[in-house]
Amino acid sequence: GLSWCTPTAEKLLQTLTPEWSRHGGELPELLVGPLSRLLSEDAAPGATLKLDLEGGRTLEAIVVGRSRPGELLVRINLIDPQADVGCLQKHFGLTQREAEVLLWISYGKPNRVISEILLISPRTVNKHLEQVFEKLGVETRAAAAAFAVRVISQ
Repeated sequence: GLSWCTPTAEKLLQTLTPEWSRHGGELPELLVGPLSRLLSEDAAPGATLKLDLEGGRTLEAIVVGRSRPGELLVRINLIDPQADVGCLQKHFGLTQREAEVLLWISYGKPNRVISEILLISPRTVNKHLEQVFEKLGVETRAAAAAFAVRVISQ
């Protein structure tokens, strides 16, 4: 069951399953099976479950740790690449492609993988990254990723 959730988590869960209410003390039906599998494996902090949703979105559940015996703290995130790219474009004044490259950098992907995902050459990825670094005023991938994560998670 569900003991507690933040207002942000409640809003996210109600967006995904409008008929759900936290007052019932149960998880939304959409999450019961997947989360029970994750939690039954004596999940260690950092254990992650990703559930693909319609519209190219993904619900991510990450085990944070145990709060009390029999209780597990789980963080949920809605990953929406299209919305995140738009957010990065607007916030940093990036082109769409620069924002896409930055988003994949924030997911920890190397240039070669980003080039395969975006169907562009690794050299082109690097050129976009140079522009991203300049626009963000950073010198490293890690710094760029940190800026992106901060903006996306607001």
